[in-house]
Amino acid sequence: MPVAGGMVTFPIMPNTLVHVLMYTYYLLALQGPDMQKKLAKFKKYLTAIQMVNFKFTNQLSKAIIYAFSSPVYLLVIIALYLFFVLVAGPKFMENRRPYSLKKIIAVYNILQVLANAYLFYGTLTSGWTDKISLGCYPIKYEDDPDLKLAGMVWKVFTLKIVDLLDTIFFVLRKKSNQVTFLHVYHHVSTIAISLLGAKYFPGGAATFPILPNTLVHVLMYTYYLLALQGPDMQKKLARFKKYLTTIQLVLLT
Repeated sequence: MPVAGGMVTFPIMPNTLVHVLMYTYYLLALQGPDMQKKLAKFKKYLTAIQMVNFKFTNQLSKAIIYAFSSPVYLLVIIALYLFFVLVAGPKFMENRRPYSLKKIIAVYNILQVLANAYLFYGTLTSGWTDKISLGCYPIKYEDDPDLKLAGMVWKVFTLKIVDLLDTIFFVLRKKSNQVTFLHVYHHVSTIAISLLGAKYFPGGAATFPILPNTLVHVLMYTYYLLALQGPDMQKKLARFKKYLTTIQLVLLT
């Protein structure tokens, strides 16, 4: 029986995001030699992303299904994450200069914006615009399941694992002041909660938190992306920072 939903649809996300980057590059390159020279420094990164996408996305869905058939695998990921950000990472960076990672983080922020925007729109149009309300809308486990919405829930869970890179970047950049208890707790707890949601509540009104969560993440990673442009941009963004922080805190509570 063909599979038309759930976790196995995840490769669609990196695949389409890579194609957005790829065709944007091609479009800009059409502007002529001057633009092509400016784009030259990004070509190797695009090629690397294409190779990774080509080699791994075809097998990614099977790997995800196998890996998370038991909570043990998730516990291993969380344990490795905690070990790196609290012990191994700081020890590794102890006598090293902080890595810049500016270009990598810029690409990461762009992908996060696109992924969260996709999940917001996908969740919104998977029932919230017509049949689901904040009242009581049951989850369809067997008869006529909401496969599209269930797929969105699984993709949210997968993205929460990708979000762990936030902390890893902090460690590699020696931003230890940002690796707070609240930050680490937030990442670990959201992974656990999103897995429970994906396994037991992949539909109905229980999916509502995805909407504000992904929308806030679009704003958040857009802010981070702009802040990478330097001190001048950071000064312009300063007045918005308190509002973004407030929104994040409201979302956490």
